[in-house]
Amino acid sequence: MAPADPVPAVDLAVMSYRKAASLIYTLFTLHRHSAGRIGTVWLTDDCSRDGTAERLADPELARRLQPWRLDLATTRRPGRWGLTQVTPGVLRRALRPGMPLVQRLRTLNGLLRLGLLSPADVRYQRALAATRAPFLLLLHDDVELRGDVVGHLLQAITADPGCAIAGPLGQCWRCGERAAGCTPAQVVAGSLPSSRWPETTPPPGMRFRRRDRACRINEWCALIRVAAARDLARDGIFFGNVEDGGDVGAYWFAAALAQGWRFADPFQPGDGRDLFLHGWQGHPGHAVWIDQGSGRKSYDEGEIRARLDAEFDYRMPR
Repeated sequence: MAPADPVPAVDLAVMSYRKAASLIYTLFTLHRHSAGRIGTVWLTDDCSRDGTAERLADPELARRLQPWRLDLATTRRPGRWGLTQVTPGVLRRALRPGMPLVQRLRTLNGLLRLGLLSPADVRYQRALAATRAPFLLLLHDDVELRGDVVGHLLQAITADPGCAIAGPLGQCWRCGERAAGCTPAQVVAGSLPSSRWPETTPPPGMRFRRRDRACRINEWCALIRVAAARDLARDGIFFGNVEDGGDVGAYWFAAALAQGWRFADPFQPGDGRDLFLHGWQGHPGHAVWIDQGSGRKSYDEGEIRARLDAEFDYRMPR
């Protein structure tokens, strides 16, 4: 009997938001530097219905990205940023005594707006539930990899068996602690802005809130310990969810720390630009769809197709 194929240390999960060329460029740049470190690539298309999923299913793309195995799925309905995705586990937590009233109201609002969802509907949860790898790399669809970021993150997370997640600490642009001089480097060094951290003070434009959840490991380039994610998921706490006014992963980050897990930011001091560049097209990916403070941006698919052709000799299907 032939031995089973070894399970790779890392799988990859990427959400697809109607920017197939940008996502494919991200995959090719990762493959250039870290091809041998990845096993399965879990691609989840956010119900695009515009040909994006068909482009990602291109057999030539799968051939060019070997030895990776591409696993493509499409959500049942488009996600809605800013709303809690309520699963049975999330609902059970909301109905228990002890949850702050505002958080409970936000959860019930998500239930009314989106209905009761399954865990597989939550960002990244399909991969976290199904992977056989001990670690899952998360990337946004607008990241250019410039070095072996997987090896760099693996070294950080495996150095501490209690580390749940490794990646760039941040969201300082929406954090009120920034005005007092708080930086990611200080937090990593153990100098916390307050005893409430990772809860944060709202920035001036959000003073109507009593508290905020700005601080997190940014999920555009992060490595998660799958055992930690599954531990939290048993209580309906999913990394990809949006809870209690925080962005993706912020509530999960606080819950993981409260349960004794730790984190690592191996890019400090610095920002990791020698290994990856988020938003290399000159703007965040979400700015294509919404105004994030500097106006909506245009998605230049032609520029990305030209890069794919010039750098990788790959021509994406029309």
